[in-house]
Amino acid sequence: MRRLNLILCGTLLAAAFTAMPVYAGWYTSFHNTHDSLVWHNSDGRTLELHSDNGAGVEVTKVSPANLWGLQKGDVLLSVDDHAVKHVDELFKQLQASKPADVKIQLRRSGSEQMVTIPDSDYTNITNPHP
Repeated sequence: MRRLNLILCGTLLAAAFTAMPVYAGWYTSFHNTHDSLVWHNSDGRTLELHSDNGAGVEVTKVSPANLWGLQKGDVLLSVDDHAVKHVDELFKQLQASKPADVKIQLRRSGSEQMVTIPDSDYTNITNPHP
């Protein structure tokens, strides 16, 4: 019986290690609270957002530079004309907009601008892979 258990455990471990490369492209590190988001994926994309002052959602880190038209220091003000003051409000608006592209109004260097983000891009953040 013990030998059978060892064989079974060995088989499961081998299967897990064999399947790891399949999931390598799905790797997502994700942490989200009411006022912050930290997202990294296996392709080296990074997005960090923070919103503790209620004046919008600030982009505190973005990589590669200009990912989805966003830059460090941008303050996200609205999604499809719905104001967002906190990260959780941003998420609610993004999820309500699926499966369509979204228009995000932001403030950059004192002036307001609009960027459009395809649903295929923001879906990676709103529904990260397990």
